[in-house]
Amino acid sequence: MELTYILVDFENVQPPDMGLLDGDHYHLKIFRGPHQTRLDFDIAESLQPHGKRVQYIQSDRHGKNALDFHIAFYMGRLIEELEANGSSAKNGTRIVVISK
Repeated sequence: MELTYILVDFENVQPPDMGLLDGDHYHLKIFRGPHQTRLDFDIAESLQPHGKRVQYIQSDRHGKNALDFHIAFYMGRLIEELEANGSSAKNGTRIVVISK
């Protein structure tokens, strides 16, 4: 089964409906900036059915593109982990970044 990791730059993009990403083959990583301490109720409600397949990653770094660099670093670590476990692009694993 193809596995898709979706990394969302929540500082710049807040997708209105995450319900389209239903299924065990989607894993969501929501990256938030240092000033984002709350989550809109509608977004939280659309993420709730995903359960453990959603991870919130809070960045404490300030500055231009700080969250972008954090996502890039995280993506590199994720690729390294996938390759170490034998799950890579050749097995259908994909990484999608949603940002501006």
